[in-house]
Parts: sequence; C-alpha cells; structure tokens
Amino acid sequence: MEFDDAGSDGSMDMENDPRFTTETVLDRRLRAFRSEVGLVGGLTTGASLSQCFKLEKRMHFGICNSTPVFVVWQSSVHLISFLGMSMVLFLSLYATLVSVNQSYFGNRLITAGANGFELARAFYMKDHMVLMRHRAIRFLARALILLIISTAGMLYVKFAQDQDMEAGLQSSAGLPTGLSTPEPSAQSGLCSTHLSLAGILVLAIFCAMSFYLYFFIQVPHERLFREIYALRHQQADTFGALLEGIGHAQVVRKEESRNGQRRPVELDAQPVSSGQNRGSCAAM
Repeated sequence: MEFDDAGSDGSMDMENDPRFTTETVLDRRLRAFRSEVGLVGGLTTGASLSQCFKLEKRMHFGICNSTPVFVVWQSSVHLISFLGMSMVLFLSLYATLVSVNQSYFGNRLITAGANGFELARAFYMKDHMVLMRHRAIRFLARALILLIISTAGMLYVKFAQDQDMEAGLQSSAGLPTGLSTPEPSAQSGLCSTHLSLAGILVLAIFCAMSFYLYFFIQVPHERLFREIYALRHQQADTFGALLEGIGHAQVVRKEESRNGQRRPVELDAQPVSSGQNRGSCAAM
C-alpha cells in the first residue's frame, strides 16, 4: 500500500520534530537576509529619523521678508539635506519591512506542516517577492550613500551658521543681523497665515511614503501568505498542482523558427515532495 506524503497536515507541533533538525538552504538565506539587511536597515532607520528631528527647522527663503543671498543658499542646502535624510528613512524602512515580512512569513510557512518547506519555497520564489528582496538590497546600499551626502549638507549649514554668528552676520536664531520679522498687518497672502510650505511638503511626502509601504509592501506579503498558507488544507491529488501553479512552474519565451516568431515554452516543473532533497532553491 502506497502512501502519498503530499497530503494536508496541521501546523507543526512545538517540539523537536526530526523533519526540521537539518538546516536547509532556505533557512540560511532567510537568516542572512534578516540578520544583514534587517539589522543595517534598522540602524539606518533610527539614525535618519533621529537626524530628521534634530535638524533645525529655521529656514529663510526671502519670501515674506528681505533675506541676504547667503542665508537663502544656506536654507536651500538645509532643506535639500532634510529631504535627503527623509529619503534615507524611506529606503531604510523599505528594506527593513521587506526583511521582517519575508523572514517571519517564510519561517511560519516552513513550520506549517509536513509540506512546510514546499510552501515556504513557493512564497520565497514568487516573482514579486524576489523583486522586493533585490530592491531592498539596492535601496539599502543607496541609503547608506545618501546618508553621507545628507550629513555633509547638514554639517555645511552648521559650519556656515556658526561662522556667520562669530562674524556678527547672524543672530543665534539664525536670522541675519538687523533683520526683523514684519508685523502681521504688513504681511499679505500666504505670509499672513501660519502655514509652512516646507511643513506641508514634508507632510505630503511622509504620507505618500506610508501609503506606498503599506499598500505595495505590507499588503502583498500578507495576501500571498494567506493564499499559500491555505494550501496546507488541500488534498493530495490537488496539492501538487496548486503548489506548482504558485511557485514551481516557470514559463519562458524562446525565439524559435526562422521567421522570428516567439512562443511560450513551459519548462518541466514537478512538485518536490518532502521526502526529496529539501535544500534546493534556485533563486535568492
């Protein structure tokens, strides 16, 4: 009597299950992705967020009052450095969020039952999951470079303001010497309100960042996890087909014939049972 090991099973018990005593390639990749990308991403996130709060917000662009050119230049560098630090925060959060989600959901699927490795591999090798991991690496590398550039701009402004204060060109509040804020009655239009254009711009940028991270990073991870996690309830005759449709079948286009026409060629993709080598994984 033959027994098919591709049937459904409940979640793995919290004990030393012999099926999971040997580390797989997927375990190593998830650990490396979490420990390196997640750790560095968390550090850059904390550093950039701290600098965004510490950065002085006194900027003068000569809109509501007469401002010397050197002060406008310093304020422009100041604002660009702040926006750069905000971009570092976004790129770091992207890498951290992808690392946390894929590490957690991957390990959760591995322990989903007898076919946990196949479920986790289907999740790990999904096209947009692979794309997110590659983007996380690239974004984190660029965030580190942008962190240096933004810090350089902030230090420039700090040096310039301290030098101007010693020369008597600026006060301790960052205003040029002799420059006073006009009375509210003398202001008109936007200058008579308490709205900050820079503040509105930052609010819009941070809201857009939050929207993107939630709907394009968090939601796809949760949706794919629920779809693949539900496969553990499938029967033996349908489990392989469903798993193949999610993670194992690859369709490539190969140019054939002399007339230059292209047609899709399906590669052979057989579902791997839990009794075979569980350490094979073809993509990061």
